[in-house]
Amino acid sequence: MSAPSPVRHPAPAADHNGEAALPPPPGDPRSGWAEFPADLTAELDRLLAGNPEAQALSQFRFTEESDSDDDSVESDPADDPRTWAGLLFGPASRDEYEAEALLDTARAVRDLANRGTTHAEAATDVLAGLRELTRQVLGLADQAQVGARDLMLLGSLALSADPGQLADADELARLLTYQDGVLGEGTGLGPGRGAGRDWSGTGGLTPPLDTYAAQDEDGTPAVWPAPWPDAYVVLAQSAGDALRLHTPDAVLRIEDTAELARLIARDPHRPAGDDIVLAFAHDDIETVARQVADLTGNRVWYSELGPKVATDWRTGAEHLMTDPAPDGGAHAWMSLSPGQAPVPGGRTTGTPTAGPHPSDGTASDIEARRAHP
Repeated sequence: MSAPSPVRHPAPAADHNGEAALPPPPGDPRSGWAEFPADLTAELDRLLAGNPEAQALSQFRFTEESDSDDDSVESDPADDPRTWAGLLFGPASRDEYEAEALLDTARAVRDLANRGTTHAEAATDVLAGLRELTRQVLGLADQAQVGARDLMLLGSLALSADPGQLADADELARLLTYQDGVLGEGTGLGPGRGAGRDWSGTGGLTPPLDTYAAQDEDGTPAVWPAPWPDAYVVLAQSAGDALRLHTPDAVLRIEDTAELARLIARDPHRPAGDDIVLAFAHDDIETVARQVADLTGNRVWYSELGPKVATDWRTGAEHLMTDPAPDGGAHAWMSLSPGQAPVPGGRTTGTPTAGPHPSDGTASDIEARRAHP
């Protein structure tokens, strides 16, 4: 077997403390980043070995072209906004925002971070200011390590902030936490339903989450095993391109999907390694899934078929239910990982299909998975 071809756009490396390190400086400002530097060969080895996290982070390199003449080839990488954009913004942000908007936001974050950094600190650690700003805004401990996901959480917040908030670390921190009431104990899933949030407003009647129901071609509901393994599940009330989050004390309307992604990423009760299931309808649910995947690093499940909590009229039982679909809803769900394209059902590269009856898509397989009266 021939050796792998050189990797041109590797992941941001980690320094000896395990924190996100500075990417290599830009080469030609219109051709992306320079060659992979020799002192980061360990990260290259991880990429070539197929490390999933490294492969995902490799797509965070900021390679968009810029019309700005300020970002010269000779600029210090610690000051170049493309360096900061490469650290702060993942694939979902790249898809949603124009390059100049990302660079402008990166400049604002850079200026705010550097405001409290001394020359001595910058001489020994060009990211000292960024790390300290991240700790301050995210409420991390003084010496807490700052990794790639923390930086992207800060970047997501910065894109949602107005100019006044971007100029004040305390204002950014308040913007991050002002909706934290939805993360209270009263919005957890029902007893025995596992980890997650029930913002659906159904009175705490969380349905079973290891199955879902969909209407068959003749209108009869069919119950299917869920394609995800143990997962953190989010239930919410759809309002088209917005969501209503019901709590015991209030109903909050969320229009900025990145705000929802940040709430999910910061939920103290979310198991760090579990898949995440977005069990609600939204006009742009794939974008929501991409944002959540970026900020958590986890695989995210979603459906374009309007999932919601509903009652089976035959039995009176509550179900997680999708709209009518081909094959009676046997393949109603999609999943994606950071920076990757969605795949149907449980078919994620390198990951076994979840559920007690792995589907091969055939009629006999669909019948085997169908719930019988």
